[in-house]
Amino acid sequence: MTLAVISGITGYTGGRLAARLARDGAEVRGIVRKGRALPPALARFSGIRAHEYDGTAAGLAAAFSGGKVDAVYHLAARLAPSEEADAMLEANIRLGVHLLEAMLAAGCGTFINAGTFWQRDAAGAARPMNFYAATKQAFEDILAWYALDRGVKALTLVMYDIYGPEDPRGKILSLLQDAARKGVTLDMTPGRQEMCPVHVDDVVQACLRAAGILESAPPGPHRAYAVAGEGLTLREFAAAWSRSTGRNVSINWGALPYRPSQILRPWRGEPLPGWEPRITLDRGLRELAPKEQQA
Repeated sequence: MTLAVISGITGYTGGRLAARLARDGAEVRGIVRKGRALPPALARFSGIRAHEYDGTAAGLAAAFSGGKVDAVYHLAARLAPSEEADAMLEANIRLGVHLLEAMLAAGCGTFINAGTFWQRDAAGAARPMNFYAATKQAFEDILAWYALDRGVKALTLVMYDIYGPEDPRGKILSLLQDAARKGVTLDMTPGRQEMCPVHVDDVVQACLRAAGILESAPPGPHRAYAVAGEGLTLREFAAAWSRSTGRNVSINWGALPYRPSQILRPWRGEPLPGWEPRITLDRGLRELAPKEQQA
């Protein structure tokens, strides 16, 4: 039986990955912040257990006990205002280091890390667009050292615009859906920034593919692979959403400025070997339409 440790299990992608692994018969240990519990959708799986992170590597030992862990999926991240730097350092750097130390102590050496395209410029060079991305890049550099010096088999999946059903994060789809429901005009940026939307279930498949790659690979340098969907601008994405769902939204393009250091053309690096999106954007968006519109 597969045994996996997942950080960020209470998040959107982490929760979908945990449920997929549990349905496939795996045992899952989820790392949660102190005082947090598994959401009801995951608590119903007997194979998923929560382990509180107390801020130390030793405190994670219990998550690696009772069997050999096959893979660690490090999906936890904290995006917050820069004045909350300590919270981002804790989630985006310290937790990852403690996971690496705990897994090495337990004899596990396979580590899948979630990165973000915000870490790189269009040519792929490290240029974090904000403090959050800087902490993610710092951890990726640390992970590269663990791969070279400590023999950890590791890779980073560079994440882009993840969407899908039951997404509580308030992303662009939520804005479009709310505006359509309320019949209001949505103020947006000029909308020329490029997106690479990828369905959450395809991202889960990429995580599993990454574990399979590392399982048979010898220790070596850390690599980063893109987990990206079709490239299109925000304007094009909004138009695709309208076509796929049959809903229209009035959008005031250019009412809002771009963010400082806005990435207009994201880096599109080497895709994860043996993986490609299976769910087309049209299909993924149509499945998000209200049931009465799908009939």
